[in-house]
Amino acid sequence: MKKIEILMATYNGENYIEEQIQSIKNQTYKDWILTIRDDNSKDKTVEIIKKYVNEDNRIKLIEDSKGNLGYTKNFEELLSVSIGEYLFFVDQDDVWKSNKLEKCIQYLKEYQVVHHNAYVFFENKEFKNETIIKKVEKNLLKNLLFPNYIGCCMALRREFLEMVLPFPKYFPSHDIWIGLIADLTKNICYINDFLIFYRRHQNNTSYLTQKSKNRLWTKIKYRYYYIIYPVLRLLNRRK
Repeated sequence: MKKIEILMATYNGENYIEEQIQSIKNQTYKDWILTIRDDNSKDKTVEIIKKYVNEDNRIKLIEDSKGNLGYTKNFEELLSVSIGEYLFFVDQDDVWKSNKLEKCIQYLKEYQVVHHNAYVFFENKEFKNETIIKKVEKNLLKNLLFPNYIGCCMALRREFLEMVLPFPKYFPSHDIWIGLIADLTKNICYINDFLIFYRRHQNNTSYLTQKSKNRLWTKIKYRYYYIIYPVLRLLNRRK
C-alpha cells in the first residue's frame, strides 16, 4: 500500500487545531503520517502539536530556522520535505469526515490529483446550507478566470511534484497553482463528495471564503499569472 502523508501548515491555530488533529486520528484509514510545519506561531499552537507528537508516533513536527514563510511557502516547504506517495493538504481549522482518506485513495490510484467538495460551518458550530464550492467541476476556462481550487480539498500523487515544484515566486496561492497545472495536463479528478467541514471565520486565508477586496489591477494581474505561469512551466518541461 502507498504511504499516505498529510501535510499541515499551522499559524496561531490554538483554538482549532486539536479538533482537526482528532478528526485525522478518527479516519477509517489508519496507515498515515501527519507532518506539520508551524510558521512561527505566537500562541500555544506548537505546544499543542508537541503534545500530539508525544502521544502518536504517526505525527511529527518540523522544527527549522526558516521563520515565518507565509501560508503558500509553508506548504511548499512541506511538499519539498515530504516522503509520502499520496499527499494530502490539511488546514489547521477544519474538520475531516472520517472517510476522507479512504475515499480519496480510491481516486488517487487512477488520477494524479483529486479535488472534492466541503460543507461550511462557523465558529459557533452553526451549519449553513452551503458548500465551499457550488459544484466541483472540470471547466478550465472558468477556473482560469474564477479559480475554484481549494487546497484543503485536494490530494495528489508524489510524481506530480515534478510538475509543480518549485512554486513560481509571485504566484498568489499553492492550490490555484497545483489545480491549474493539473487541469492543463488533464491529471485531475473532480468529485462532489463532501469530505470535510470547512470552518469559516475572520482569519481564513482562502480566497474562496469571502468576496475579494483586491483592486481591479490586482485582479487583472492575478489572471495574467494564472495563464502565463502554468503555460511557461509546461513549455519549459517540454524542452
